[in-house]
Amino acid sequence: MADEEPTEPKGWATILLLFIGAFTSALAAYLLTQSAAMAWILGLALLASVIAYLVRTRPAPSGPGPLRTVWTWIDRQLTRLVALVKGLAVALMAAAAGAVPGVALVLVLAWTAMAVQGGVGTLIGAPCRAALELRLVTAPEGVATFARAGTEFARSTTDLRGCPRVRVSAAAAPPLKEFLAGFERDWSDGGPAAYSTMIGMRPDLWIAASPAAVRLAADRAAHKSPKVTLTDFGAFATSALAVAVPPKQQPNFAGDGPVAPLDKLVAARLVRARADLSETALAATSALRGRFGEAALTPQGVPTRDAAALLCWLGRPAGGRQQLDVETRPMLVPEYLVYAFNRRQAFGPCAARQSGKNLTPYLLPGAPLLQYRLVYVKWPDHQDERAYWAQRFQRWLAGTWAPANGFRDTAGAGTFTEPSLPVDSGAAVLDEKRAPALAAELEAVRKQHPPGDLLLAVDNSLSMDVPRADGQSPSVLAAGFGKALLRRLHGEIDQVRLRVFSVAPAYGQGKLRRPTPAPDRDTPEAAVARLGLPITGSKGDVPLPDVVALAETELDAAIRPNRTVVVVTDGTRLPVTRSDADYLDELLKESDTEVELVLAGDQDCTAAHLKELDRADLITCTKLDEATERTADAVLARIWEDDR
Repeated sequence: MADEEPTEPKGWATILLLFIGAFTSALAAYLLTQSAAMAWILGLALLASVIAYLVRTRPAPSGPGPLRTVWTWIDRQLTRLVALVKGLAVALMAAAAGAVPGVALVLVLAWTAMAVQGGVGTLIGAPCRAALELRLVTAPEGVATFARAGTEFARSTTDLRGCPRVRVSAAAAPPLKEFLAGFERDWSDGGPAAYSTMIGMRPDLWIAASPAAVRLAADRAAHKSPKVTLTDFGAFATSALAVAVPPKQQPNFAGDGPVAPLDKLVAARLVRARADLSETALAATSALRGRFGEAALTPQGVPTRDAAALLCWLGRPAGGRQQLDVETRPMLVPEYLVYAFNRRQAFGPCAARQSGKNLTPYLLPGAPLLQYRLVYVKWPDHQDERAYWAQRFQRWLAGTWAPANGFRDTAGAGTFTEPSLPVDSGAAVLDEKRAPALAAELEAVRKQHPPGDLLLAVDNSLSMDVPRADGQSPSVLAAGFGKALLRRLHGEIDQVRLRVFSVAPAYGQGKLRRPTPAPDRDTPEAAVARLGLPITGSKGDVPLPDVVALAETELDAAIRPNRTVVVVTDGTRLPVTRSDADYLDELLKESDTEVELVLAGDQDCTAAHLKELDRADLITCTKLDEATERTADAVLARIWEDDR
């Protein structure tokens, strides 16, 4: 008997049903496996649907023959497939009639699919795709906090296999002056090392503390268009500028309400990060002007770049502290750090503290409200995917993360699990209109140090290119230290001379000389630009007394305060005898010059061949590590300690 012809109606409805089934299956497989091969499956599903449509809607070829036979067979299989799909649909509709059985069926099916997928993934060892990395920079005080936020955000983006789709790494941005300059100089000091000499990494995201800072950066980035463009995704949180009063000082502020009187802050010797290094501290400058000097606010030995590091002093064991009474002094920090400190959370460079009394936060009269904004930095090779994840990160920070971590909403209101500061109705955000004033404030505070005459002498002997035991290059560390030191100086009030020294036959043995090519002027800015270029090495080391004696003669005799020679060397073959030390001590006292000896190699200041330096009162020795900025800050703190 001849096979019966299919009686199923032909048309679009049948084909659409088949295509929806194929498309849904392929899409589910793609979401489970994250495989690009699923795109081919979708294409094949479309092709099969077209063939099915042609078979189901067009009449079979007339007359006997193989083509009619194949056509009829395909039509018959499609009829059976449609019947099967319709049967499954009826069964599913029946299951959905009962809520509990329907939900149970869905859960079982989902669990089975995930179990099968997990088993297959385990058997074939399919690795996760590399997650898209978003590199975020922010003020040093917020690095640990926002790194934690980035980790939590990455967890929230995992697919069904647990593979993260994005990861956020956080690093400290340089001080605002250098950060803004990076947009004008393409993140380079003018040398071949590109942006890494300025910021350490090319950022995708920047968390700023005010719209004014964002405006300053956008204006500078416009000069580089279309090299880099900034997109401000808006504020996601605010934070008050809080005066964190330690337990030993709390009785002196009892009964004053939420606002700390300035007179009591003066008496208690308020401390904060330096305004030329910290965006947070800069925001409070106008409120403190006239009552505090920069040196009083940032005593020697206090971390000058990082408000979080200030609070870490309170969590250290007593034996680990330097001789500093910082544990009794109020500190100006963002409110969210006080929240983290009191909740025993890890933040900044220190781990979570285990016990102890809480800090009491007070408002600083006249201080603005910090407004944290996420800015997307788009580079020419960036894809739209980065912008999508950046905007999603901003929404997640505002809606999920910030309210639970001590931040206020964008209107200044906060919901905390412990007593906090009330909303200060007089606190205003540093909006875009105040960008010029913020820039002028930054220039003013950068000049708030004693003017001086400084000679930076960098060892360029071949031993400076020999890696240290930790793999670091002394010459690279020396250049990094020199840049960090000179960026803190100001060309209008400081004279700077950059010199190199080594035994170079072409120049005469032991001669201190200008690098080749030499800076066009003796300013901090010109010296920084020159340090961005390679310095050719020469054979032979120069005795320290010769370097100091030659350097001292180049300093301006008319400038008496803060005459300083900074010698950066690896320290090898640098013997100092007792007679050398006595000679240097007499020479430096007569000329009122101080020497900062910075060791960039494996040698340290306790080496036997340097112990006689203790006889020279005006020579200070420092070991240089990877934290070149920290060493530069300590050296400048000593130079500026008094006007000598």
